[in-house]
Amino acid sequence: MLIHGARREAVVSDLMARLRTGDVESFERRGRLARGKAMAVKAGVHIINRSRGVVIADHVEVATSFWARGRGLIGRRRLPSGFGLVIKPCRAIHTFFMSIPIDVAHVDRDGHIVRILHEIPPWRLGSLVPGSTWVVEMPAGTARATGTQVGDVVELPGRASLTSNQPDRSSQRLPRNAS
Repeated sequence: MLIHGARREAVVSDLMARLRTGDVESFERRGRLARGKAMAVKAGVHIINRSRGVVIADHVEVATSFWARGRGLIGRRRLPSGFGLVIKPCRAIHTFFMSIPIDVAHVDRDGHIVRILHEIPPWRLGSLVPGSTWVVEMPAGTARATGTQVGDVVELPGRASLTSNQPDRSSQRLPRNAS
């Protein structure tokens, strides 16, 4: 369904206002009813940097639905240490309507980090990253603090759909980096 003219402007304006205030529930509900899918944001997952042997984030949310990916971190005033938002699919990010800087790791389908963006300030548009299939958005400084670099292998135990070529190692525990 295409929306034209004044109706389109009203819908876009309403959506932007809801994104700024964090009220996207009605749009998500409308989307679920139309597509028969629930919003795919899940907590309780952790991200492991297998190359360095550290946990990058021990509280992770996974956003795979259109609305969850669009909302991202909008409306959050701060991110706790150990937090990460995985957005899949994703090849480029933005920090519009955000009030905090973030680190972003672009990851390919095999779990290799292809680019890291350090301390991206609010109201910026990231470039398209070839080869990136998903990203991890983290509090600013997390990538440096954990020693995470381009080429490292990361995984989300129990989330085989994100790193399909890697086995589930959720029973193995790694120490959180003390930095």
